[in-house]
Amino acid sequence: MNTAFAIALGALALMYVALTATVSRRFPLVNTDEVAVTVHGHNLVTGAGQRYSLYDDEFAPSVYALRDILPDLTRTFFNAWVGVTSVVTGGSYQSVRLSTVIAGLFGVLFMGGIGRRLGGPALGVWSAALFAFNPFVLTASSFIRPEMFLAAAVAGLLWWSRGHASSLRNDLLTGVGGGLLIAVHPNAAV
Repeated sequence: MNTAFAIALGALALMYVALTATVSRRFPLVNTDEVAVTVHGHNLVTGAGQRYSLYDDEFAPSVYALRDILPDLTRTFFNAWVGVTSVVTGGSYQSVRLSTVIAGLFGVLFMGGIGRRLGGPALGVWSAALFAFNPFVLTASSFIRPEMFLAAAVAGLLWWSRGHASSLRNDLLTGVGGGLLIAVHPNAAV
């Protein structure tokens, strides 16, 4: 790897993390989507099932079996990512926002890698910079949202596919990887 490229990409990544970590702390209180995702993810990782357990005190225990009828299957990978972050950081919703900052960091690095593979180090730095400082990316990285994880996963899949020659095996792996993106966010089907 070119040293100048690595330094530029590292500097962009650090600026991105500093900016989004600061912005995510300055946003107002956690919203209901963030609570639902964190609870689902925490329960999934800790063995309580992928359910929204905050309703357990609201309903009679006789209906508890119904809570597993509609688990959040469309965001299983994202919920697991958030759940691991919840367990590692101690579970405060503000600290769990770090999960999307980290996902965005992977997106920055993957976009830099895609640009480098397509057009050299200069395009790699520009690709990473355009991704890192895109207003949508900065906003999505500041909340617990699956869109940032989806963007990073798509960028990772594109980076991987551009680094491997087309063959039945590699094309099949890329297709399966693309199909699995539905477990990150339903919008991956589009």
